[in-house]
Amino acid sequence: MDLKSDGRAVPAYFDTCSHDGYVRVSATQLASVTLGLLYAARDERVLSDAWDLGLPACHAGHCEWIDTNWRPPMTFGWSWLTDRDRTCRMFPNSVTSNVMIVCARGYDVGPDHTRSLLADWINTLPWTASVRAHLALPVL
Repeated sequence: MDLKSDGRAVPAYFDTCSHDGYVRVSATQLASVTLGLLYAARDERVLSDAWDLGLPACHAGHCEWIDTNWRPPMTFGWSWLTDRDRTCRMFPNSVTSNVMIVCARGYDVGPDHTRSLLADWINTLPWTASVRAHLALPVL
């Protein structure tokens, strides 16, 4: 992806604290991120939201992850749900993070595109086993 500058934008500097709190990385750098589960919990509000959206959820909640190998550390969070087939998956549009993805020229791709790229990346990771084990989710 190649974004044009709006005249005020400046390329990101990696491995530094930014004024806006983001840790800036390229999409390819995500491959070197090592997530550790920081927190996971059930949440009745997420379960209710899933039902309101017509999602057949039996359990739902939030999880928070961290990679402390980066400075500053990267954090990622999302809501999850399990259905009656015991499939654990990410709740739609629920990713939060202190990460901002940058293009090849070093410019931010923006929060919406970053959330989408992070969701796609997270869905390639084996995160569900850690959440299940942490919460001892029952086999239905």
